[in-house]
This record gives sequence, structure tokens and C-alpha cells, in this order.
Amino acid sequence: MRTTLLLLAAAAVLAVTDAVGQAFPPRSQDYLFTPLVDDVRALWVNPAGLAIVREASIMAEVVLDQPDSGNVRVSQWTLGFNTRGISVGYKRDRLYEGPANQHLRIGLARPFRGGAAGIDLGLYWSDVNDRGFGAGVTYRLMPSVDASAVVRDIGQPWVRGVKLPATGVLGIAWSAPEDVLQVGGEVVAKNRLSGTGVDMSYRAGARLTTPKPFPIAALAAIDLGSDFSADRFFIGLAVGGTRRLVLGGTFLSGSDSGLDIGSISGVASNRQTPIR
Repeated sequence: MRTTLLLLAAAAVLAVTDAVGQAFPPRSQDYLFTPLVDDVRALWVNPAGLAIVREASIMAEVVLDQPDSGNVRVSQWTLGFNTRGISVGYKRDRLYEGPANQHLRIGLARPFRGGAAGIDLGLYWSDVNDRGFGAGVTYRLMPSVDASAVVRDIGQPWVRGVKLPATGVLGIAWSAPEDVLQVGGEVVAKNRLSGTGVDMSYRAGARLTTPKPFPIAALAAIDLGSDFSADRFFIGLAVGGTRRLVLGGTFLSGSDSGLDIGSISGVASNRQTPIR
């Protein structure tokens, strides 16, 4: 398993890209962490999470922003479903100018003793059609600690004339009993936009949940640059258990500080016992 983690990380570091793509990542990546996601949203975060729990789930997500015109608009919407590790999702980005970006993603995951591994295929439609691949693995290191490795956009698909950078993510998370508190962290490596090498960034966050029968969770995450300066924050609230509504906002720091985008997500899951 350690060899698999290292190979996935190396694949992201060695890939080459020319420029950043003009496609918005799904908002699930703002508040979910690769070792912890275990429902349909794993299709956008870590495909291995599709098989951590025997479940069937559906999701819908709407992202709102406010461009310079001052009018609030829907800038992205996402749909997806998962059934026992087989998943399909669709994402549409509404750009300020030009045609919308469309993204269809198909995922497949299977469990193994102590964890799960998954792959995904992303099909992009914008000015040209292209595709990229992803892979991920999640492994339980000890009863309360999980680790993950993910590679996104292998093949570096073209979107609106530029390439999406191949991205590698290494994550680790700790969960308290009954998942009342979860804490996660990630190291993210993306191909440098010009020249050789990679750009490093980091993420950390937590989820604090009230006890059942009607759980309410407070969500928080922070994105850090290569110098560990804060770039963005996410603050959100999740209401419900297997039928869950998630409300959240992403805030920028620095000279452009303030609310960047807001999102509304709904997830419904029919779950059985966890595999691990």
C-alpha cells in the first residue's frame, strides 16, 4: 500500500503542463478532504471514496457568485449519483464570456482490506473536446486515522485553449468516535504554470458534528500557499444525516478579501455498514 501511495504522488509530480485551465473546480473540493469523503461527492474529490461505504447516493450542487455587474448569478451547477462504487456526474460552468464549460465524469471504485481504490474518466466540452483521467486510494492506517493519495487530470486535458495542470494530493485525517470531530490536512502539488517543477500548497480543516438523531455540523477549511500564507477560507453548515443540506461560503484573503462564492448542496444516501 505504501508503494501505491508513492506511485500516485510521483505521477502527479512528473507530469507537464503549459498553463492553468479555465475551468472551475467543483465546490466539494473546498470543504471535503480526500481521506474522509465517502459518498457520491468522492467522484469530484477522491474516487476511492466511492467504495468506502456500501451505499447509493445522489447529489446536487449550485454555486452563486457576484461579478462586477453586481447581480448574483448561478456560476456552476453539479449533479451526480453513486451506487456501490459506480458513479456518474455532470458539471456545468457558466463563464462571464463565451460558451459554458461542460464536464462529464465517470468513476469506478472497489474496496480492499483496510481501504479502497478508484479511477475516474473526465470528458470536457468547451471550445474543443478532450478527456483526462484520475486515480485515488484511501487506506486506514489505524482505527481513527486515514490516509489518501489522489492524482487528478492525468493527461492534462485542454479546456478553452489551455491545459489543466495535473494535480497530486496527499491527505491524512483523524476522526473521533462516532465522527463527532474530524480533522484533515492535505499537501497539494500542481505543475508549475511556466517552466519546470511544481507549485506546492496546503489545506487543513475540521468538521464538528452534534450527536444524533438530527446532526448539525460546522465546517471550516483553509487553503495555504507555498509559504503557508492563507489564501482562502471556507465556512459552512451541514444539516441532517443521510439526507443532508450543506450551505457554505468561500472567502478570499489579502487585498481581495471578502466573500468570493457561495454554494448550496444536497446529498441523499442509502448507506449500509462501512467496508473497513
